[in-house]
Amino acid sequence: PNEDELSSLVIGSPENEEGITRDLMNKGIHHIWVRKGARGSVIYSKEDRVELRAPEIIIKDSTGAGDAALAGYVAGWYAGKMKIEALARGHAMAALVLMQEGTVARGVDRSVLESHTLKYYPGYE
Repeated sequence: PNEDELSSLVIGSPENEEGITRDLMNKGIHHIWVRKGARGSVIYSKEDRVELRAPEIIIKDSTGAGDAALAGYVAGWYAGKMKIEALARGHAMAALVLMQEGTVARGVDRSVLESHTLKYYPGYE
């Protein structure tokens, strides 16, 4: 969820992000990805907390950015990347969508995703 949606996932629980995510993990959820827009995002799990800044871009349209972020993250995870590396791919894919009008970044394949990931996050190969 994004940070505005997070509190809607629990009833009568703590109101801060860490408390809500801890409550959700105690109920059996293994990973919670909280998206924070221009401030990046955080993935919480019982093992760790992984945080990544958002790339600095000029946003044309935010429609579809969350779906694109999830697609980039899954592509990275499926390719065997570590959590932070998969998260970087999620942010890079979202950036591709955010910088254009409409919901689909056409012509994006694995090599385009990788090149944009390295453009924004050098070292997350």
